[in-house]
Amino acid sequence: MEVISSFPKSKHSLSLGYAPDTAKILSLPPLVMLEMRHERNPLSNDLFFHLLAVHKSLPLGKVHMTVHDFVETLLIISADSRARSLEICSDCSTIACWLNGFGIYKESQTNESFGQLEIRKISKKEKFMCFRYRRCLIKILDFEWEEGKKDALLFISKIAHIPQHK
Repeated sequence: MEVISSFPKSKHSLSLGYAPDTAKILSLPPLVMLEMRHERNPLSNDLFFHLLAVHKSLPLGKVHMTVHDFVETLLIISADSRARSLEICSDCSTIACWLNGFGIYKESQTNESFGQLEIRKISKKEKFMCFRYRRCLIKILDFEWEEGKKDALLFISKIAHIPQHK
């Protein structure tokens, strides 16, 4: 902390293989990237939204979110003037609930739109999905609709210009 505070105009990244106590995490200054991939308990919503507000890029471990929290996350990233990225891990049944909240189900196809959420690509064979929501690009890797499936990776990034499908 002292080193980071000594160079306030520098850009810093921090990669942690564990989750330190909450007070220490909250005391971190804004970072270009804060990586916390740990297998301990998922981050609380309060801590997650604090980190999302402060840091530009967040590769994280598990985060439990409701459909509302997921939409709020997309709105925060989309509205930010900075380039942003978020990587989280969640179980497939939770991600399926988020997608169902938008009206997306196992039978949904590429190029379908559900309000502001547009399916850019679905590959059941490769277990890959890509969506656009406002100014966010959302990629989900290793996802299966079946119950009991392990965790999937979710990447959300803010993009300045979203190319149209041809």
